[in-house]
Amino acid sequence: MKKDAKKPRASSAKKPAEEISNVSGGAEVNADTVEVTGDVVGRDKIVGEEYKAAGKNIVQIGRLNIPIVPVITALGIGLAVLLFIGFGVTRIQQQVQQVQPTPTPVKITGDFNVLIAEFGEEDAAGKVQPTERSRQLSKSVFDTLVAQKADLPDAAIRTAVDLRYGDPASVGVLVVDEATAQQAAEHVGAQMVIYGTIDRQGDFTPRFYVSPEVRGDVTGLNNGAFQLGDQPIQFGSGAQFNANADLRTRSSALMYIITGLTYDLFGRIDQSLGIYQQAQEKLMAWPEKGQGKEILYFFLGQAAFFKQLKVTPAEAPGLNDQAKDAFEHALDSNPAYTRAMIGLGGVFNTRIQRLTKTADALGTSDMGDMFSWYEKALKQARQDGDAFMEHMANFSLAGAYYLQGAAYRFKGVPGDAIASFEAALQYLDPAEQYFVATQRQRELAQVYLLRGNINKQHAEMVGAQGDRAGAQALYNEAQKYYQRCIDQAARSPDDRFVTETIVRDFCEPFLQNVKAALSTP
Repeated sequence: MKKDAKKPRASSAKKPAEEISNVSGGAEVNADTVEVTGDVVGRDKIVGEEYKAAGKNIVQIGRLNIPIVPVITALGIGLAVLLFIGFGVTRIQQQVQQVQPTPTPVKITGDFNVLIAEFGEEDAAGKVQPTERSRQLSKSVFDTLVAQKADLPDAAIRTAVDLRYGDPASVGVLVVDEATAQQAAEHVGAQMVIYGTIDRQGDFTPRFYVSPEVRGDVTGLNNGAFQLGDQPIQFGSGAQFNANADLRTRSSALMYIITGLTYDLFGRIDQSLGIYQQAQEKLMAWPEKGQGKEILYFFLGQAAFFKQLKVTPAEAPGLNDQAKDAFEHALDSNPAYTRAMIGLGGVFNTRIQRLTKTADALGTSDMGDMFSWYEKALKQARQDGDAFMEHMANFSLAGAYYLQGAAYRFKGVPGDAIASFEAALQYLDPAEQYFVATQRQRELAQVYLLRGNINKQHAEMVGAQGDRAGAQALYNEAQKYYQRCIDQAARSPDDRFVTETIVRDFCEPFLQNVKAALSTP
């Protein structure tokens, strides 16, 4: 089983008794009774370990904040799932003419807004600017998406998806990379931007960007740019865009992704999973490697992963296995796909959480595989120079060490539990610094929640050993981080996931539990 470089010190401490006294005094818990419940934090599952009270009052021992991917953790993971179910689609979107796209207005006000930004072309000197050829290509992609949208059988989704075309003048910038895609998205209120550049060889690779705005509505969906394949579409000096089968296939794949994300946005998880499965069946001619098919498999995996949180306990393991298969297919298509690596780590993480006793995870292949995939993701992200995914991998590893620490605690090996908690904090440090620097409030809220949980779990453990002073210091640390988590609500007032789930459902009640423990003689 994977351990941190700092080997957990050996401990001669006895295994905790079945009944463990809480540092607050009268509360006692049966630490071996574990029931997996769950809410979703980003792509990250917060697992509740419910402990049966043997005494009068119980301060809950804690909930594991176990990151799974950025669809995720990784769109980056981006595991896209809805915060609210049954959201009504009521707005009627303005129809765009297929032959001649109309300019995008200052702000789009649809339910799921997709901007097809006018493509550019690189000249001999390396300068990118719109040309007649790049405009023709832009319009060809736009027309393909509009036609596919018209063929969608679900009228509600046809109404919800708003496809708009935008030239640099109407969107405020020529979109050539993730930074300019973000500017365009903010300028017009788009949740997704499709863009690309024809290079000097006449090659074109379609890309799409997911706006941070989406994360206020779709849990688990991180913003970022996605390259739809590492093999470009070759046009050379020609301009027969409509006849290019490769372009049509990748454009069709984009429409499936747009449709699936829209279902996610409205909480229709069954339909989301179904649309990705349909895409897999319909796009059999889409090559497995080099053309972005790993993205489809990733979205399919994340849909299966999150559906397991909405079904009966008997159905959930099968969906987790389905997610595993999809993430593995993604890595078959692209062995360097970091998001799928974090997704696989989440699959094994979830298996551990479903064990009857957390301590039983120690020494298992699932524990080893969880660490292995998170570490592979960290290594790959560093190799790619992808700072966001690097720190999502750090965050995922921190959650894994926290889970391992809890397992050691309930196994009766406090020394190893403490070493695991310390390792978790070592991985959280750089993640927190990055999220502060990049002002990612949602990720910061999760970091503070996990820090609070680590300190709270540690406090209860040392308190059970009779070290009241040590427990008090750790409870104070937990209190500080739960408060920092709560403070994120004011910084992200429009992000319902932060305000209503992370803060209201977890940080606030956990802070009250810690305060109760500190105030108990």
